[in-house]
Amino acid sequence: MSLVGDNLENPMQRRAFIRLVGGGSIAAALPPLAGCSTALPPEAVAAWQGPGAEPDLRRWILAHAILAPHSHNLQSWLVDLRTPDEILLRCDRERLLPETDPFGRQIMMSHGTFIELLDLAARERGQRAGITLFPEGPFGPERIDDRPVARIRLQADAAVARDPLFAQILRRHTNRSVYDARRPVPDAAWQAMAAAAARDGLQFGHTAAGDAQLPRHRRIAANAWNIEMVTPRAMLETFKVLRVGAAEIARHRDGLSLTDPLVVAMTRLGLFDRSQAPAP
Repeated sequence: MSLVGDNLENPMQRRAFIRLVGGGSIAAALPPLAGCSTALPPEAVAAWQGPGAEPDLRRWILAHAILAPHSHNLQSWLVDLRTPDEILLRCDRERLLPETDPFGRQIMMSHGTFIELLDLAARERGQRAGITLFPEGPFGPERIDDRPVARIRLQADAAVARDPLFAQILRRHTNRSVYDARRPVPDAAWQAMAAAAARDGLQFGHTAAGDAQLPRHRRIAANAWNIEMVTPRAMLETFKVLRVGAAEIARHRDGLSLTDPLVVAMTRLGLFDRSQAPAP
């Protein structure tokens, strides 16, 4: 979920704004949200109300882009708006995951989700987003550096088609519920996803219930999860950005939110020690 940031000097910031080179912030509209869970502070869902009547085109577009998913919810997007009609995207290197993502793969994928939502929002406003990836050269495999991830130039274009996926941006959420294996994904849905990928020249494949490859994929996922769970340095990196309870969520404004009442109570009683990795 996302919180309203109130201080650009605070190293812990969340999705209701994005840091701008040269100062300033981009904020989402902040009306109260009816029916919000009392386990979370109201600010936690404020950004999902959208930018409202934001007059600045780039800020309106970015208010949607900042709702993109990000590994460990670190939101490492750093934006420079000093050049008119241009958005220069860099990676905030203070928000990396050297233990769980040593080569920056997850971080770069998270920047890709940001750019994708940016493009959807630009199309909604009749703008063509000219996206140049790594305009000063790509990063090496060893580390992310200060060079920009992307340069986006906006230009009004009546030929730009609006994308129906834009309507889903404010509805997107992380599903942590158990998946019901008795309700397989319909064939029509698989076909629609394949068609969407083909439009951009991408390959698409899937493994459905009953496929011979499904047990193999499950083993890979289970083994990967187990390795991370029993590797102390990886667990501690996750614990470092774990926000337990509404007060921590509001204070830190990033990371992984946990509101389970039992865990919150244990934390308040000092029974959940996040300075040490748990035993397997």
